[in-house]
Amino acid sequence: YAQEDRAEDTRAQAIADNVYQQDSLFGRAFMMGLLETTGYPWQLASQYTEQIQKITPEQLQQVANLFFTAQNMTVAELKPLPLNTKHVEGASHG
Repeated sequence: YAQEDRAEDTRAQAIADNVYQQDSLFGRAFMMGLLETTGYPWQLASQYTEQIQKITPEQLQQVANLFFTAQNMTVAELKPLPLNTKHVEGASHG
């Protein structure tokens, strides 16, 4: 899977998420509020798709390298509960 293909998939997912968010009044208001509270004019929301399309695979890799590090990793260990009558569906968990 080529780096450019992964970048295109990432861009497509970001655009799809944005389109889905625009389906609700809350989603549009959230985006406008996010822009305004971070010092950008709310009108930039209309340029989102255009700007996402400009992101290069190298830029995506730089951001991934910055945030996805061993120091930032969270590990969770899930241990299943034993199967007995106390943990049957609908039973009290207290």
